[in-house]
Amino acid sequence: MRALVLTLALALGACASNSVITVVSRADRQVVNGVVDWFKQSVGITLNGKNYRGDYVLSPASQTTVIVNNNSDRRRSPSGTAASSSTVQQSNHGTGKLLLISDAGDSLRCDFTYDETLGMKAVGTCTDNARREYDLRISTTF
Repeated sequence: MRALVLTLALALGACASNSVITVVSRADRQVVNGVVDWFKQSVGITLNGKNYRGDYVLSPASQTTVIVNNNSDRRRSPSGTAASSSTVQQSNHGTGKLLLISDAGDSLRCDFTYDETLGMKAVGTCTDNARREYDLRISTTF
């Protein structure tokens, strides 16, 4: 029974780690799908016969570590300096950027807003080297 629960948890976790990225051309309404891997922080999509791969950045980050230095003798580290740190949870929504580059050196740049209330949902726009514009949607698959 324990093995079944562990297998189910791993399967559900694997599904939640990937999201579908959908790009729609504004010029000819071409629709293509790709994958966002949240664990590897990578994105991949094939658009106009070119394979684009790259990374993303989310702002604000989902978690921020704050380090506070003070001159108090109450909390001395082994090095003799006073310091403390804490982790502060940030909001579950914000903005993001993608930079995807093809094997031929073409780029696809995207800006989006996201919400992680229940899985990842994002909408935005992308522009390629030829200044063609695309609508962008990212959604978590379960």
